[in-house]
Amino acid sequence: MANRNLFYSSLLFGFVHLLYLVTYPTSIGFRFILISGILSSIWNHGDTNPIAKWLDRSIMVIGVVTDSLVLSSSTSALQPVAHGLFVAACVSYGVSKVNPDRLTSDMQHICAHCFLTIAHCCLIVSST
Repeated sequence: MANRNLFYSSLLFGFVHLLYLVTYPTSIGFRFILISGILSSIWNHGDTNPIAKWLDRSIMVIGVVTDSLVLSSSTSALQPVAHGLFVAACVSYGVSKVNPDRLTSDMQHICAHCFLTIAHCCLIVSST
């Protein structure tokens, strides 16, 4: 297994995403991007395959663009909260990539998973 901590984080936060996706209606495109991100994250953090790593990063880029478009078109009261959480997720992920200590790097990366999940939940709820 590539990284047990991040693998279990991907499973946990992926499950939360799925709970919201089955509870609240959202567009098929947004669902597809979110589910693709969940699956690529689980594969990337559960395997050492370089294809998994680059697929996950590619889907992350597509996800950032999608999230930016969804955020910019949102008029929900939750939009500022979601925006702040996306910024926090990006910062936390970026810091985790330059942190040489594996344990704290994993925690920062897990925080990014958490921030992103809460932000997505805000967007999913506000799209109904």
